[in-house]
Parts: sequence; structure tokens; C-alpha cells
Amino acid sequence: MFVIFVKPLKYTTIASILMLLFADVSATVKDIPVTGNVRKASIKQIVIHATGGPDCNPAQRFQSGDLDSIVAHFLRNKKHISIHYIIDRNGDLVRMVPEFQVAYHVRSHNMNSIGIELINHGDGQDPFPEPQIVTLITLLRDVLMRYRLTVSDLKSHSELDNSYLTCRKIKIKRKSDPGAAFPWQRLMRELTQNTVDLTVAKHNAKIDALQELLRQWTQQEHRVRTHLSAVLNDQHDAKIALNWNKQTSYNTQTITLENEQRDLRMASIQETIDQLKQRETELRLEIQGFIQVKMNAKTVLRQLRIQVNDALTKNKKQFGF
Repeated sequence: MFVIFVKPLKYTTIASILMLLFADVSATVKDIPVTGNVRKASIKQIVIHATGGPDCNPAQRFQSGDLDSIVAHFLRNKKHISIHYIIDRNGDLVRMVPEFQVAYHVRSHNMNSIGIELINHGDGQDPFPEPQIVTLITLLRDVLMRYRLTVSDLKSHSELDNSYLTCRKIKIKRKSDPGAAFPWQRLMRELTQNTVDLTVAKHNAKIDALQELLRQWTQQEHRVRTHLSAVLNDQHDAKIALNWNKQTSYNTQTITLENEQRDLRMASIQETIDQLKQRETELRLEIQGFIQVKMNAKTVLRQLRIQVNDALTKNKKQFGF
């Protein structure tokens, strides 16, 4: 398995990227920097939170708060809790801890995760407004792509934190966010479609590149075969010349001189034949190399086409498109 470490982007660079990403979304992007420890592990998961949740105090139980109060809460308690992103109900985005730094948002999973808070009661009844989900999907598409993650790397806060609260001697799960009202199916559908599109596009690019290589290799093989044919013709002509010299008879008065000349010619012709045979061997090996590499390329092409078809079929079965 290959572990890919993505080079951290500078704070100002990511801010610029976010501004471009949300240029077509009716939302603002605001930076309220909070410094965290430099991340040493690669990012493996993205955790979705809701600002509201269980609490022993009824007045605070499943209360989302508004964006300003949540930001103020994180700033007051930044030594203990922190977050990378907060998304308001209207889709506005606040960036706090830079991605290349650790934010303390989920027990035991901070070192390799990015945390995203959504302003929501987290009670399973409070709906997540459309602008908020649009901003979330836009952000997730970018983050998933940059860190080469998939939808399987998206986690809810509740599935990672299994701790409990004891309220009046009653144990209740400490974290339940983002809650039952969170549109996981839509998220998976839209982000999976994006992933499928990227996968298909990448595989099709590889298919096109391999087909072009096959075309070039076929042309080169044809040139080598033409060269081999010429070499075989030269061999044939040289063997005829050699046989002719072997059968030639000479006048006895000049036989010694002529025999010497004939022997020299025959030796030269034989050397040429040997060189042509060596070249024939080289060309046949070259042709075999083209045959083998073309067979390998065709095998890879078949595998890529199967993967493209499987990705499209799986996506159609899962989401109906």
C-alpha cells in the first residue's frame, strides 16, 4: 500500500483556492485563524459535526447556536477544542485551523482528520438548509480531491466518539452529530458521481494514451519487419553469390591466382552472410519485443475498460444514474 503525503498548502494559498471554489456559490468565505500543532500524519478522514448535541443541561441540549457564538466559543476554548471549518445555515464558510495543522474536534482521531462543523441542532429534526449543503459539497469535493480520499473516508462525529455522559444517573451517548436529518445519501450520491467521473476520465485518458502507443508500436514493428525482409533478401543474394563462386572453374595456367581471389571473395561474402544472420536475429528479437509489449498493453486496455464499465455499472445500481 502506498501512503501519499500531500505537501501542505500555505494558509493564504488555501484561502485563495476557497475564494475561487465558492465564486459561483452565494456564500462568503471568512478566515478567523487559530493556530494548531503541525500535522505529522497524513490526512485519512474528514469528520462531519453539528454544533448542537446531547447535554445534561436542558437549556443547552441540542442547541446549535449561531455562527458568531460558535466562533466565539472556539476562540475562548482554543487550547482545548478547535475546528478547521464552520459552515453557517446560509452557506457562509469560516476557516479557522489551517488544514496542515491539527484541530482538536474528535477524540482519538485528530491527528489524521479534518473537522467540519455545521450550524445545526443535531437532534435529527433540524433540517440542513440547501445553501449549507451546497457549500459543504463544494468544500468536500475540493478536499477529497486534494488528499486523494473517497466518500468512504467521510465520517460522522458520532461514529468516531463512543463516549457517554451520565445525566441524573442515566448514561447517554455523548455525541450523536450530525444527526439523523443529515442528508448522507445525497452527499454520497453527488460526491460519488464526482469520484466516478474523475475515475472514468483518468482511465479513459490512460486508454487513449495506450491506444496511441499501440499505434506507434505497430508502425515501428512494420518498419522492423520491412527491414528484416530486406536483410533476408540480402542473405539470399549473398548465398547465391557464395555458391556461384564455389562452382566456378578456372584456367589451369592462372588457377593459383584465381583461387586466391576466389577464396578472398568467398571469405568476404561469408562474413557478409554472418553479419546479415546476426542482424536477422536482432530484428527478430526486436519484433518479439513489440509483440510482447503490445500483448501486455492490450491486457491493460481490457482491464481499464472493465474498470470503467464496473465503475459506471456500480454507480448506476447504487444511485440510479
